[in-house]
Amino acid sequence: MRALISSDIRANLPALEAVLKDAGNFDQCLFLGDFIDYGSYPKECLAFLREKMDHGVFVFN
Repeated sequence: MRALISSDIRANLPALEAVLKDAGNFDQCLFLGDFIDYGSYPKECLAFLREKMDHGVFVFN
């Protein structure tokens, strides 16, 4: 089984796309936080989370 573990994407869609291209196929997606913070693409990154994430940790402050 291959797992993609992601964190600190901060709504940077080009960075997320580069990670996904490099990662190839994966069976599970784990999210560790700071996904839609400062960048220009929060909606697109959130759409990725909704579609792909299997497990995650959400902290709202």
